Amino acid sequence: MHIKQLLVRSITELKNAGIKSAEIDAKLLLMEAASKDDVFLLSHSDYLITNAQYSRFRRYIRRRKTGEPIAYILGHKEFYGNDFIVNKNVLIPRPETEWLVERGLEFIKKRHSEPEFSGEESSGACGLRPRSFTNAQDDTVKILDMGTGSGCIIVSLAKELSTIDYRLSTNFYGVEISKQAIGVAKKNSKLHKVDNYVKFYISDLFSNRFLNKKFDLIIANLPYVPQTRIQNSDNRIQPSRSQSFYSHSEHIRQAQCKLREESSGTINKDISFEPQNAIFADDNGAKIIKKFLEQARGHIAPKGLILLETDCRNAKSIKKYAK
Repeated sequence: MHIKQLLVRSITELKNAGIKSAEIDAKLLLMEAASKDDVFLLSHSDYLITNAQYSRFRRYIRRRKTGEPIAYILGHKEFYGNDFIVNKNVLIPRPETEWLVERGLEFIKKRHSEPEFSGEESSGACGLRPRSFTNAQDDTVKILDMGTGSGCIIVSLAKELSTIDYRLSTNFYGVEISKQAIGVAKKNSKLHKVDNYVKFYISDLFSNRFLNKKFDLIIANLPYVPQTRIQNSDNRIQPSRSQSFYSHSEHIRQAQCKLREESSGTINKDISFEPQNAIFADDNGAKIIKKFLEQARGHIAPKGLILLETDCRNAKSIKKYAK
């Protein structure tokens, strides 16, 4: 069958199955099945694919029709400009989670590049010049990723910081309660060549004795969606999307929450394939985060930073609890 014929047929199938991103999904799955890029598909619409490629593509389409996420079918997902291995044992990285990496990098760079006085003449006023990472007084910065999942956050941080200063990338820790998830995270650290820098531990929050230390930066992407699941007429889960609990004023937070709940139908089917215990939590989604905050109080270094991803419906209460 020609590429064009196959795509038209498959797009129709996916649309009939209620897949809103049918066109792009069909193209991505065919690119994977045929080992071709999008330029090839566009310029070779009359290309005849092999029987093996056809069979593989049809398996992908059948899986997608059930609502299985593209990332699980392909086995990888882009996050912060890098490709990460994913499977049913870990959550699929979301674009909004990249904000945690951005803020984390901003914090570490600022903290370890503070101005210092120079006796020499310099272009800056009062003889101040940036302190480089290698000249920083504290070059043993410790960064913890709690609920690391696929490892996308901690691996992204280690990869970015290792290009600035080798020593800053040797004190990174990823923590997960799931042994299967840790396995995926380790594969990603090796894939991105930071496996010598990042240490992974199986632990229920800070219970592992090897975590008995203080960290300069703690990032936590823990289960935060309320257990009460809003359902539509098809009985599909409708979770709201995440945001930082302190990144916006209250009126903007409420508006975003409403918009995200209204648009959440686009991920209803997909999310049911992800590990539910990594998504939902009791106490309006705040139970595990509150437990984490109680323990984190004894593990954050002076002037350290804790970054959380949470649900817009419980962000205000969690912020109050943290205070």
